[in-house]
Amino acid sequence: MGPALNFLNKALYGDVGAREFLESTTTSYVLDVSNPSKPKTYGCWNFIHLAISEVERYEANVSRQVPTGVAHANANSLVSHTRLLATMALRVARRPPAADQVLISNCIRDAENFYATEQDVQWLKDFNLELREIVMGRIAAMAFDFSFYRQSGTTATSAFADRVVIDTLCAILSANAVSSGPTAIRNFSTEWIIPSSKSIPSFALVSVVRHLAMEGIRISAPAGTKDMLQQLSALVFSVAIGPRLADAVSGNTASSSTEMLSHFDSSLIAATCLNAMKAWCESTDLSLPQVKHICLKAEVNIVEVLNDAMYSDSHEAIDALAELIESTVHVSDDVDVSIGRMKQLQHILQLDESTFHSKFDAVKLALIETREMSDIVEELVSAVGLQRFRFTEREKLGDHDVCRNLVRIGASVCETWLNLPSQEMHKRVDDGLVHLLLKGAAHPSVNICAIALQALSQLVPATPNLDRELLPILQRRAITPHNISPHGSVSLAETDACGVNYQEFKAFRETTLSDSLLACWRGNSTTYMNSCTSAIEEFCLPTATPDICLHLEAAIFCLEAVALESLQGKELKQYSPQMKRCSESLSSKPRSLIGNPLTLARLCSFVRQYSSWFKDEDGLGIAADLLLSAFSLSATNYIRDGKKCEMERETCESPLTEASLALERILCLAPSRFTDPAILSSLSHAWIVSYSVIRRGNTIALKERVALCTGICFAAASASKRASSGEILVGLVDPALEYINQLAAEFAQGNRLQDISSQMADEIRLLASLFRTFATAGSIQATTMESGCNTSSNRRTQLEEPVISMVQKSWPTVTKIATSFSHDKSIASSLAFFLAELLPAVYTEARDASILREIFSLAFTILRAPGDSTNQALAIFAFLEELTDTYGLFLENAPHTRTLDPDFDLAKQTAELLQRAFTCTRLNLGSAWIRSKEQDEGQRAYESKSPPRGSSESLSNSALCSALSLLKKMMEFCPTFLLSLSSRVGHDQNSDMLFYDQNSDMLFYRAFNSAVESINDSDPKLGVEAIGFILSVWALANGRKQKPAW
Repeated sequence: MGPALNFLNKALYGDVGAREFLESTTTSYVLDVSNPSKPKTYGCWNFIHLAISEVERYEANVSRQVPTGVAHANANSLVSHTRLLATMALRVARRPPAADQVLISNCIRDAENFYATEQDVQWLKDFNLELREIVMGRIAAMAFDFSFYRQSGTTATSAFADRVVIDTLCAILSANAVSSGPTAIRNFSTEWIIPSSKSIPSFALVSVVRHLAMEGIRISAPAGTKDMLQQLSALVFSVAIGPRLADAVSGNTASSSTEMLSHFDSSLIAATCLNAMKAWCESTDLSLPQVKHICLKAEVNIVEVLNDAMYSDSHEAIDALAELIESTVHVSDDVDVSIGRMKQLQHILQLDESTFHSKFDAVKLALIETREMSDIVEELVSAVGLQRFRFTEREKLGDHDVCRNLVRIGASVCETWLNLPSQEMHKRVDDGLVHLLLKGAAHPSVNICAIALQALSQLVPATPNLDRELLPILQRRAITPHNISPHGSVSLAETDACGVNYQEFKAFRETTLSDSLLACWRGNSTTYMNSCTSAIEEFCLPTATPDICLHLEAAIFCLEAVALESLQGKELKQYSPQMKRCSESLSSKPRSLIGNPLTLARLCSFVRQYSSWFKDEDGLGIAADLLLSAFSLSATNYIRDGKKCEMERETCESPLTEASLALERILCLAPSRFTDPAILSSLSHAWIVSYSVIRRGNTIALKERVALCTGICFAAASASKRASSGEILVGLVDPALEYINQLAAEFAQGNRLQDISSQMADEIRLLASLFRTFATAGSIQATTMESGCNTSSNRRTQLEEPVISMVQKSWPTVTKIATSFSHDKSIASSLAFFLAELLPAVYTEARDASILREIFSLAFTILRAPGDSTNQALAIFAFLEELTDTYGLFLENAPHTRTLDPDFDLAKQTAELLQRAFTCTRLNLGSAWIRSKEQDEGQRAYESKSPPRGSSESLSNSALCSALSLLKKMMEFCPTFLLSLSSRVGHDQNSDMLFYDQNSDMLFYRAFNSAVESINDSDPKLGVEAIGFILSVWALANGRKQKPAW
């Protein structure tokens, strides 16, 4: 190999140096002044010129069977090299000649000890331009060489004959013309390509014009390129694209004896023509009606040609046709056409501007094009309808690509037909097109089905009885793809025909399929409900086998898909008989229901969606029984040895999750209906079962457990006897405390630290949510707010018995956790959440002071615990922010408010806790929080000699963010309280002013300086918090009562 090919070879094998050389070759020039009288520049064009010569020489040696030292050398051995070379040439061809001249000027300017005259510089530029033209000539000779379009057996005659290389060579010629400017485009097209259209290979001709449009639409194209392409569009379509497409579709491309096409057959030329047509329409604003008129002048009916192209079995051709129709067959929503399309029509008609505007305006042209487009669409609708027979044929042969593109074409034409103005729709859509789309919807491939359903959903309202034909297809498509073993077990399946995995199928079912189901519901809700009800009853028969479990799941899904609309429209009341039949069938708990976790999860989701109907129809008892059974079955049947069953792991669908969410919904809708001891006992058992599942190693998300806890708390709080509700609360709290103690013991032993800390944090949060939810439920029941309660309300309620007793029972355990494990970030955060949830709603009684005293005692315990003080301070900041939100007004007026408990002062305790939290983490808050003044001679030792940390040292942005967020909240709720605080414990406004700079050590002073320093921090979150704090100060200074509107 020569030097150029050697570099290409090394680059292909991943050599970094070779790749860097090729990169620098394409972006710069090198000056050779070894002979000062004849300076030379070397760059990309020199390299390409040399590489082409080396390839030709190498192949010539191979053809003469001269040994080259390379084993098994043949014409195909350099295909990868020529592809890389062509890609490199395309990149530099997109660079304008003027840019090349600038690079040469820079190269000469940067050269040392060489002083070139203007004549020398200009000669080097002219020589480089001449070399560029030589290379383009060689590339054109190869691209248009008929010998490269022949094959010798199964081997191409040259590496340059590779299809990809030929197409790239054509792209190079077009890119060079476009980068050289509009005049070069005109000369290239009218003086070279168009006059030679009959004497160059068809593929090369259409490839060049395609790339001409594609390069013209690039953002780097010179100004005036689009206008020039518009001027040439009529000529290009009438001479190149239209006739060659017609010949390719009819199979006449090889009529010339000089063209011996094999790997450049008619289908490839047809695909290239269609792609070229699409590119020109996009780059010049050509519409399909305009293309039709242009081609008619060349005696080519382009619409008939497109109709004939639908019969192609070539994947490339049919895909290009689908792309073209999707791009060009549409009706604009605008009342007038674009300026670009007006300009294009002016060039087609070859009229001057004044004459053109005197005959046409934008509104008139829009009406004309809409009318002509409707004629084109009508032809296409008929042609696409005839493809339904071929669709069946190709489906039997397993040709999914052709089937997919036929459906794409049908869907696009159908959508355009429906968007035509009403006066243009002379009749309903052709039955053939509808049948094609229905066949597409029934195709095994989910991707093909999705394309068809998007069109059918829009077609249902405009086509009588279409919903009756479509609904059975949709019900079958709702069935999750699966396999049935010889033993009757069901497993998920991902076949080539289906083409998607479970998660992709789930997304399809929840979007496209659901939209189609809604369209059928709107078309005829009675038929829809009767069909779904019959399906559920059939699949719930005692004779039903477990292998139809996913059929039942699909039938339930079809009902669930219309839940939102049916409940909002109040239409479901007239279908109560059908819903009762469904619930009765499901309540029998057939094997088809309990035999699969997906079906159980779908059942729970169905009950949650229709919970309001179950309430109105006195069906909450049935709903609760179904959900509790699903919960128990999932915990016992599908989770063994700490592992979920295979199907549940694959789908991530958990009946436990869905059952918990559904139980919360129905229990909170009407908690008073679940006060029967048997029901309460079942609910308590479900709670215990959840812990048995967790102990076996399976994880139930905190969200689901809180949901289950919420539902049980509301039901328990509705019990008529306080003793009953207290017993239930004990049954909820005891398993939680027992499990927390178990986790603490494992954590102390150092086992699975990360997993255990996360689980312990979740348990503490769950315990806090349990106390708060039970208190909220009790308060709601006490105020007779029975049903329709908003369980997510932020309204804080007072803790009452039996909650207070259970809090006291849990206190030793929580204190132990705070003492030993507060250094862990997740546990410290959960403890802060626990404290915040226990805050009394108001501070008006001595009992409130007693609760707060215990809360603050635990907060100080968190701060004193050994370990990472930053994590502990972050937790206290979060707690104090919640406390400020609750008691901010009290803190602001503390000097004027009497103390409820002589042993507890809320303001002093809050101030001390805040100061200690800042002391714990001040080293992580930045230089504003560290003393910078050294101790002078004779000065008291208040000032630290430790120098401030440099800006290069890492700071804990999370700590500073939390601190500024807390202080911003204080500036809004209790500014006077904040302004009176020192940043250190034990210093206040009575400090010794002679030796102590009080202002510089005030908490507000340091916080404000810290916020100013953090505005331009690289962490955007810190910058936002800093600006928020400064704006809160500005709002206070300007006497604004409302919060800053940032």
